[in-house]
Amino acid sequence: MRPGGLYKTMVTKILPYTFNGIVWYQGENDANHPELYTKLLNKLVSTWRRELEDYSLPIKILQLPRYEDEPEDAWAKIRQAQLQIANTLPYVDLISLIDTGDRHNIHPTHKCVVGERVGKYLQQENYPGTPIPKILEWNEEKLVILVRNANTLKTAKNVSFKCLNGVQEELICPKIIKNKLVFNKNIEEVAYQYSNYTQPTIFNEIDEPLAAFKIKRGEKNYGLRIN
Repeated sequence: MRPGGLYKTMVTKILPYTFNGIVWYQGENDANHPELYTKLLNKLVSTWRRELEDYSLPIKILQLPRYEDEPEDAWAKIRQAQLQIANTLPYVDLISLIDTGDRHNIHPTHKCVVGERVGKYLQQENYPGTPIPKILEWNEEKLVILVRNANTLKTAKNVSFKCLNGVQEELICPKIIKNKLVFNKNIEEVAYQYSNYTQPTIFNEIDEPLAAFKIKRGEKNYGLRIN
């Protein structure tokens, strides 16, 4: 496929039609170069909005489901890019699918959950949406993460986050206070479900899974910090 082939032969054919919104479910084929996905997705959103002459066009990005048979952490990196774009571009929302998918089937057999979840987003104005992490406080003594789109958090067993302090990595279970995750420890980096095949353990009150993420203290946090 030549570069830009799908865009030239398909997207340009529907211009200048207008849309109420776009649902974007893609990223699987970018597993061999996941480090480029943030730039690619950013460019796609800006290009479509420019060509459709609608810079506030709502876009729903589906955070990839779980699937094991890819290069190490490739899908995790793509999910991170999807989260970053949803947090930095206006009128872009994330829909997490990390509780769906099959371990060894890139085309999961149970698709109803995905369709129903997207349908709720599109039809219900008051639908809370995917729980998204936002940093409330982060210093050498404490990390507090507010989970947006959640009033309370529900947990499955074995809740843990991969945390890094210097060269030492450990699994930490935070204290959960309503919709906040509190780590009373010096942490330099924290990651949740940062792997190709995810096993989510934290959900909001309507069973939407907390989006997968990795955040490093002092690094550009792509809209994940509350100012």
